[in-house]
Amino acid sequence: MSDKAEDHPDVQRLLAAYQRLQETSLTLLALTAQISDLGPYGTEELPDALTALRSLVEQEFYVHELAEVLRSVSCAYTVDPLAALRLGGEDPLALTGAIMMIRGTLSQLDELGELFQLPVLTVKLPVDLGWEQRQPGGCRCACQFFHQAPGVCLRAGQPGLFVRVVSRQVFSPEPAEVETGMVVVCLDCYQAIAARQDGVASGQQ
Repeated sequence: MSDKAEDHPDVQRLLAAYQRLQETSLTLLALTAQISDLGPYGTEELPDALTALRSLVEQEFYVHELAEVLRSVSCAYTVDPLAALRLGGEDPLALTGAIMMIRGTLSQLDELGELFQLPVLTVKLPVDLGWEQRQPGGCRCACQFFHQAPGVCLRAGQPGLFVRVVSRQVFSPEPAEVETGMVVVCLDCYQAIAARQDGVASGQQ
């Protein structure tokens, strides 16, 4: 059995679910921006829930924060597929479809459970690299070293997504590999590292 993150079925399910939530949120906001009256679509809480969602996606956020806001949107949205047909036009159907996808994804995340931990990825560097977190809660991925992307990441780190960095002290009298500890990274960097790295640590924190 492979120990690579991309071959781990539960990792794939979680990452795919997280990605769907982000993508569907953007679709949802684009659709609702074209609707002047949200009254027929749900309760009086729906506009405020959508405003909270729009505010969240315009800034750095954690996936669990997005999930909680989307739960509020889902609860406030009361149109089912049959009612969407009665409303007429393509927008109600597309909007209801997006809500149903969000509900399905949230249900999948609930099934996986909060106790499930994604594997801690291991990144081996040929040189000793000291990387300081840019700010509390920030992604600590040195992208050009970790997964060969330009620069460093300026997004928010995602709770539960960790990378264990092992570097080599080349200038030491006795060169040796040293573990510099775990750093939290964002979802995009975690996926990029998972696609490139050779193996996954046990998940122990």
